[in-house]
Amino acid sequence: RPAAAGPASGVLTLTLTSTAPPFSTTVTVTLTGEGLNPAAITISPPTVDFGDVSVGSSALRSVTVTNTGDVSSAVSTSSSNAAFAVAPSSFTLAGGASQAVNISFSPTAAGTLQSTATFSITGGSRAVALTGRGVTANYTYQVGTSPISPGGAVPFPATTVGATSDFVPFEIRNTGTGAAAINSIGSSGAFVLDQLPALPAVVVAGGSLSFRIAFRPASPGPNTGALSI
Repeated sequence: RPAAAGPASGVLTLTLTSTAPPFSTTVTVTLTGEGLNPAAITISPPTVDFGDVSVGSSALRSVTVTNTGDVSSAVSTSSSNAAFAVAPSSFTLAGGASQAVNISFSPTAAGTLQSTATFSITGGSRAVALTGRGVTANYTYQVGTSPISPGGAVPFPATTVGATSDFVPFEIRNTGTGAAAINSIGSSGAFVLDQLPALPAVVVAGGSLSFRIAFRPASPGPNTGALSI
């Protein structure tokens, strides 16, 4: 029963006596053993903040689990929120060894999420506090000074065949909490685009990009087209 780590020794003494005939002798046995420090698990860092992560995507961080004791320990992991996943789910950590554990954050909705990653060990548990914010882009559109919804209509004045109407400014604004990319902007029919930004373009939260649209009819009569973003 070691009280401290390291080598220990002792002596077992047996005294044998008899009265008839009188007799006495002592026998000694040397005892040796090695005291081992019990498993001692630490986790670094104790908190993990994923910051802003776009809804539908994932971010990965890692923590290091260390056993500063001499005895191995079984470790199993779990998370209190399904948006946070911990891997591997279980492992054995030898004395003096370390293990990297990955934690991923995959938000399915906008907003701040929190969780606790629990590391169950031999004789107890350790916890790591997790937090992250799901963010998403939200685009609004404006023609000149007027807002327009997807599927809406933009009327252009009657224009002579072969001529070009005045250009109308069109703005895309990101009113959401996260950035997203505009991959392409195109038009069909007798409508032309001007001053297009280089694409793809990432529009950060609160940011915008703009270009211009004009009507250039090739034949008389009503013309319709579509702007696709």
